[in-house]
Amino acid sequence: NRASDLLMMKVSKRTNILMLGMLLSLGSIRQGGAQMLPLSMRIDPIVSAAEAKYRGRIGMSIQRLSDDSVIYRTRFTELFTPASVVKVLSTGAALTVKGPTYRFPTEVYISGEVKEGTLLGNIIIRGYGDPSIGSSYVPGEDERFVRNLVQALKSKHIQKISGGVYFDASLPTGLGQVSGWLAEDKKQHYGAGLFGLNYLDNVMNLSLTLSGEAGTYKLSSSGERLGLKWALRENKSNGISLVTEQSNPLITIVGNSKHRQTQAIRMPNPAPAQAFAFYVLEGLQKNGIVLQNNQSAVSYEGYEPQGELLHTHYSKRLDTLARITNYRSQNFYAEAIGRLVNPNIDKGQAITNYWQQTLKLGNQDLLLYDGSGLDRRDRVSPRAFSLALKRLFGGHIPLDGVLLETLPEVGREGTVRHLMPSRRDVKVYLKSGTMRGVSTYVGYVYDGRDWYSIVYLTNGMPGAWASRAVLHSIVQEAWRITDDMIPLQAEPFR
Repeated sequence: NRASDLLMMKVSKRTNILMLGMLLSLGSIRQGGAQMLPLSMRIDPIVSAAEAKYRGRIGMSIQRLSDDSVIYRTRFTELFTPASVVKVLSTGAALTVKGPTYRFPTEVYISGEVKEGTLLGNIIIRGYGDPSIGSSYVPGEDERFVRNLVQALKSKHIQKISGGVYFDASLPTGLGQVSGWLAEDKKQHYGAGLFGLNYLDNVMNLSLTLSGEAGTYKLSSSGERLGLKWALRENKSNGISLVTEQSNPLITIVGNSKHRQTQAIRMPNPAPAQAFAFYVLEGLQKNGIVLQNNQSAVSYEGYEPQGELLHTHYSKRLDTLARITNYRSQNFYAEAIGRLVNPNIDKGQAITNYWQQTLKLGNQDLLLYDGSGLDRRDRVSPRAFSLALKRLFGGHIPLDGVLLETLPEVGREGTVRHLMPSRRDVKVYLKSGTMRGVSTYVGYVYDGRDWYSIVYLTNGMPGAWASRAVLHSIVQEAWRITDDMIPLQAEPFR
């Protein structure tokens, strides 16, 4: 063992991680009944070599949940940019505050009286941020709202509407895209904003085709009525871009004839309530509800409901939506769920306040600006994540926690399907987070005997591939399923 220790002291920090792992494995084998090296001595060189080689930072925590003993820590109190693992904090807080059975409501009001099958008044549809209406992630959601609305109208013997149908897409806070998101992210489909009324994941799937004379474009949706207008503006440079306006839903096509013939475009819908309105009005007419004046309007500032509550449409349960959020790393869902923590203040501040108060943390451990992790100003320490995972685990029985069932299993599901091969003896459930210069994973590990929380945050690494390779080495080193795994220390988890 002494010879092995001397050999390790001579290893440079820039030694190849694979070679270093081999040396550590050789030095950890029992010799004459001696114990394996403590876990810290087996993992520290892997972390140090990776940080030196890639000039990044790695923050980690491994905590055994049955006795609250610390297995491994490094850079435990330093702040990191967390990326999408923020969704664990937003979904976990919302599930705790609202409970797993909570459902988003969307209310339908009618004003005026009903005479001979005609509503002598208006319909007002008011949303509260349900992200799942028409969602591609929830089977059957594309028709359920209209079907239930038609049934509610017919229960009142309403066949005609003399007034209009008005759509309230307002929210007291958090309307649209988060202001702190980068402009490049706001143009991408994963940067869809949140509104009181949402539809089709607030994403537009478009097809742009060059046809006829040079500079003539045809823009169409993929079988969707989006309620948007198209316009064309020529551009001298190569390529095509789209410009949108929420107040006056218009897509301006900027391009020229040198672009390829057909281009598929997926982008955020700047006015999803218009698309929702088209869907509802068309559905009413198809089901025999006559709109006599054919009047409708959408407001992002709000209508004050006046009259009778006719019907409330409810989303799927919150635990189902949280599972979609964490499996798919769905930013739009995360923003909607994050608002539930406290709808009256900014959602980033609401989630920050919740965890700071619950775990007795300060800004030195946690500071969030959104619910999805897309805001690059977000900062979280491994300590904050470890404490949150402990709180959310619930008990010591598998699947007993409020969060665990929303996390995908490594090697099998979701965004961590290809992270590393699945193993029969060790089950790993992780939420991943990736953006430029950031690669993170947080979740739980079960080794057949005990449950552990694991936090792995890397900033400044050259790519997710490098972070994944180091994490894989650490997991393989830590969970060998032997009696020789020695905790660093057994101190109270606080």
